[in-house]
Amino acid sequence: MSLTSLLDNDARVSELGLHRLLTLIDKALPGKAGILELAKRIPPSLFGKEVALIFQASTLEQAMLLWANYYDLLSDSIEVELIDSKNHLAVRIHHPLDETDQGIGGDLALAVKYRFICDYFGAQAV
Repeated sequence: MSLTSLLDNDARVSELGLHRLLTLIDKALPGKAGILELAKRIPPSLFGKEVALIFQASTLEQAMLLWANYYDLLSDSIEVELIDSKNHLAVRIHHPLDETDQGIGGDLALAVKYRFICDYFGAQAV
């Protein structure tokens, strides 16, 4: 991965490259919650089709169902399980690279999704 590829709007960073980059960011900002700071600043457009699915839903439940059905648009490797009970709806997510970056990528994805959900549906929806 080169600086040129990171700055190219049309380039796609590999999943492994992204996880390595997140690990470097986390190490460069020890004790500063660098990944959470990054999550505050990531634009919805970075996630493309995945975020478009969330924005098509009229409820958080619909958004979760859409995301659970189309998660593979973002990653070929991610595993998603939707857990639906009478009282709640939950999503279990696992990515093989979670072990590579000690879950940093998952933390970033969760924080970004939480932010998008609060922005779109309101904090009371969570």
